[in-house]
Amino acid sequence: MHTFTPMRLAALSMVINILMSLVLFPFYGHVGIAASTSIAAWCQLVCMLVIMNLRGYHHWQLSTIVTIGQILLASAFMSIILYLIPPLQMFGLHGVDLGIRILVGLISFILIS
Repeated sequence: MHTFTPMRLAALSMVINILMSLVLFPFYGHVGIAASTSIAAWCQLVCMLVIMNLRGYHHWQLSTIVTIGQILLASAFMSIILYLIPPLQMFGLHGVDLGIRILVGLISFILIS
């Protein structure tokens, strides 16, 4: 079992996460920390796929590519929908804004995927 490579990639991901958090936090606050976590996770995924392909452990299949495309399309659609929703605090709905956004995001993701 090869566990050393994933461990090194996890350590690299942690370093990327910390550095990106330090860079993005002054400009974007807590959103910068969330973005840096996402960027680090994507870097780890890409590195793992490249290494697995080079070592012959992973071979791209059409079903994998289609699934990744569906996930990206659904995520983009959900992002657009959530961006277009106006802040509900304008309508006096202070406490339910987050809940409505989560529900709308979930429904839009499910509909497109």
